[in-house]
Amino acid sequence: MKLDIIFRSCTKVYCVHDDMLRPFNANKREITLKCLKSLINSANSSFSNSSNNSKNIKIHLFDDHSPEEDFIDIKKILENSGLDFYIERLTKTGNGNSLQAVFEYAKKLDSDLLYFCEDDYLHLENSIQSITQAYQDLTKILEKEVVIFPCDYNDRYINPELSYIFALQDRHWRTVKSTTGTFVISKNILEKYFDFYLAFAAYNKIDKGGEWRTIDHIYQEVDCYSPMPSLTAHLNDDSLLPHFVDWKQLWDSII
Repeated sequence: MKLDIIFRSCTKVYCVHDDMLRPFNANKREITLKCLKSLINSANSSFSNSSNNSKNIKIHLFDDHSPEEDFIDIKKILENSGLDFYIERLTKTGNGNSLQAVFEYAKKLDSDLLYFCEDDYLHLENSIQSITQAYQDLTKILEKEVVIFPCDYNDRYINPELSYIFALQDRHWRTVKSTTGTFVISKNILEKYFDFYLAFAAYNKIDKGGEWRTIDHIYQEVDCYSPMPSLTAHLNDDSLLPHFVDWKQLWDSII
């Protein structure tokens, strides 16, 4: 299975929500670089633990006007990754414009699976292998396509919703009704619901978020699954750090 990881970076913006404090007292440069490294570590780990090889995973990085010093370091990380990669500096700035750019780009790819990944998701070493294996297992069991959201948010347990739960290879997976801009889909899902993805991008040109108005509608027709325990941590604020994983230890281990 060919996996294309589409990573959006922007170190110049500390946080979309101005009142948020990032975990670990980290600045956006640190978060972007460490999250990218963790993603690469996970991709490389998947090769040694499965039949995958480096030609089956490619990282496509789109940078939104990060300072030159940061962009140089991002590029060095990719060059030393051992993975096939593509890198592009966006001409238009802003979350909405970058979303539109990656959705339109991905539509042209010859790909089996697309992982749209924001630059503040910290990945466990086994994340990529578990994500791809879960996608294959769930589509086989259900005989239909699914969406994968790789983070198990703590706030989903404040007002819990009924979920279908599957016990797969290394963890449980539950249905969820919402995602951020980080998710795994097939090329077919992107094409079928392309108008929703463009609407998500358009909303972010005038406001912030808007998933509930746009892409969350997809999950009324296509089941979306999230891992328990989580495979990633969204380093947006401390309250979102998923349970049962020492994310600080993982953060400190990435140099």
